[in-house]
Amino acid sequence: MNANVLEPQGILSSDDIRLLGEIGLMAAGAGNGKAAEAIFQGLMVLRPNRALPYIGLSMAKQCLGATDEALRILSEDGLRANPDSDEILVFLGMTLNNARRDGEGKRVLQDMLAKPAADSSERRMARKFLAETGRNSGIPPLARAGGENYISSRRA
Repeated sequence: MNANVLEPQGILSSDDIRLLGEIGLMAAGAGNGKAAEAIFQGLMVLRPNRALPYIGLSMAKQCLGATDEALRILSEDGLRANPDSDEILVFLGMTLNNARRDGEGKRVLQDMLAKPAADSSERRMARKFLAETGRNSGIPPLARAGGENYISSRRA
């Protein structure tokens, strides 16, 4: 890690934060939800006004089977810290869908897309997710929409 970079939010560079996010997602994917939780809770301290820690912690909670907690993290904590964040909204919509609350998830994504904004990876992910949710390809909807590559493409 780059120890020479000092930022107002902490001592880690954006690249360091992104790397920690990727490690957290790998931990969650490997079934080590507790390690993923610790990483993302630490990232919340370092970057409380960024979407990455909330999305990552929500994904870790989903891996642990705590879907209601994952939804709360996004809908309450994440949107409070990042009001109207398309990043948070797209993951909230997909998480609602994965929680079998398809109608709510669709509404979140459709409302997000209805807001005037420049095209972005979040908007493309939402459109792809909405198009794919009607198909049953045997791949989880989040993966079909590109969520597994999301963290590495984002600003930390």
